[in-house]
Amino acid sequence: MRNNFIAASLALTALWGCNFENAPDPAEELKEPELTVAEILDQFVQTLQPITALRDGKDVDEAWLQAAVDALGPKLAEHSGTENGKKAIERLEERIVEFIRESRDLDEWLPVKYGCKLFSVLRPKSDRYLVFEKRADLILAQPDVAMKGAWTDAGEETLVILEVSDPNMRQRLRYKVYEHDIFHHGLLRLNEIIGDNAGVEIEYLQIERKVDIYTRGRR
Repeated sequence: MRNNFIAASLALTALWGCNFENAPDPAEELKEPELTVAEILDQFVQTLQPITALRDGKDVDEAWLQAAVDALGPKLAEHSGTENGKKAIERLEERIVEFIRESRDLDEWLPVKYGCKLFSVLRPKSDRYLVFEKRADLILAQPDVAMKGAWTDAGEETLVILEVSDPNMRQRLRYKVYEHDIFHHGLLRLNEIIGDNAGVEIEYLQIERKVDIYTRGRR
């Protein structure tokens, strides 16, 4: 009887010992599965959505956009230590570069500005898009011009009414100008009238930029 008890005890001890040896590490069980490249990239995209969904608008709160820029750094630090994170960051850089170029081609300089800021967070030692960012700052500081009407005066010259909204002065001013007139403190020139008084070409003299403006908005 005693021998049977000892044998059973040894068998039970061996059984528990085997279980302890092969039992999974509780810390391992608590580990979250590693995120995929696509999942990490999606986190980046969600963080930067205020900027990547941006199209030029005068009522955008730039503090909101800057908050998205500031949020990128911690996200990069969170994922830069894994292989999937590094791959996601590479894809993010490709998307940001494409965003900057597309925004520039569309003549949308607020997205260009913040796209450049994002690139600077990704590549702090690179000045690749510094020229674009400076150009964006110059353009965004220029007055906005709207065409309000036009008519032919007694001398059969066309007089155009233009409304200027200047971000530096925080006011709207109206001007009556003829072709080739320089106005608004020497910053703007009406180069020519387009079509049958349908629009005008305005030149921003400080930055040598020409913009076509129509009665229904800029084109």
